[in-house]
Amino acid sequence: MGILRKLQLGMLLFGISMGCIFPFYARLFVHFKHGMQFWFDIGCIIAGIMVGGFSYFLTRWILVKQLAKIALACRDITSGKINTSVSLESPDSIGDIANGFNIMVHTLQELIQRLSGGVKNMTGVTVAISSMSDILAKTIEQEAMDVSNVTAATHKSAETVSHISDNLTKA
Repeated sequence: MGILRKLQLGMLLFGISMGCIFPFYARLFVHFKHGMQFWFDIGCIIAGIMVGGFSYFLTRWILVKQLAKIALACRDITSGKINTSVSLESPDSIGDIANGFNIMVHTLQELIQRLSGGVKNMTGVTVAISSMSDILAKTIEQEAMDVSNVTAATHKSAETVSHISDNLTKA
């Protein structure tokens, strides 16, 4: 059972209770004409029901209307509209809830901005690292070619030295 349904039933039960209790209290001060006490009792019960129903109506009209603004703003935030705020000023708990919601949204906006800045910085760092990796890969490739050339030159020199050594040995 929802909160509003419990509130409605509570107010109606309170009204009925008052309508049932009041006739007993009234008997202490009022003397009824013959046959009129029953109608007074029924009238009190009906009045109690009406007071309970009207109290519930006022609660829905005044309180729930304001809470619906906060609920709508929550749905907006949930759907990604982070520029949402609640314009509700009241010097009580409902006003505190609205102000707390607005502060929470502002904090959320700041966090998103900070995260966005961090992502931009991270993107810059990633691009720099990628560029450095490309340069490093080209440098390593060039060094590998140079080592290969040095190896080939060393082999050729070794062959030449061996050839000279063979010629000297024969002579």
